[in-house]
Amino acid sequence: DLDSLNALLDTLLADFPDDFWREALVNTHLMLRDEETAVVVFWESAVLPRLYSRLYLTQRHRRRRSGTSIWVQNLAPQDAVLKALIALQLEQAGRRPLLCSWTLQPDAQAATQLEANRCADIAVIAGASDADRQNAQAWQKWAEAHPGLSVQMFMPSGSKAPNDSADFSVS
Repeated sequence: DLDSLNALLDTLLADFPDDFWREALVNTHLMLRDEETAVVVFWESAVLPRLYSRLYLTQRHRRRRSGTSIWVQNLAPQDAVLKALIALQLEQAGRRPLLCSWTLQPDAQAATQLEANRCADIAVIAGASDADRQNAQAWQKWAEAHPGLSVQMFMPSGSKAPNDSADFSVS
């Protein structure tokens, strides 16, 4: 029922503190992301426009900032909601997220691409799979080899992540 979902999302985003609705959306997304495609598309079609609008309005109300951005990417294409939530969280913390549909790999090209886009940091949203944990470790090693650039990993709570990783609900 799209009308009911829209009403619920509007209430959640308007009447509850950011930390509460952010955690509720993360938990809902994590529960739904392995469902059949129709369920995920239904969920994303309702929540993504709201998150992108909120991100746009947050960016618009901040003073124009110069300097570096933070490249925001997800490892799994079905995590667009998590990417939008992390970008919004970073923007609200005073960072300038650059949402990218292109996924960088932890190699020499990544440093070149980040520098070309004036990004000093990269935020990587990973899942809880073994492949995602391995990718997180590869990014950690990459960060050690590129001291001028930093990597922030966002993984579901309870995942085994590198030492300086954050979970999805960190503010």
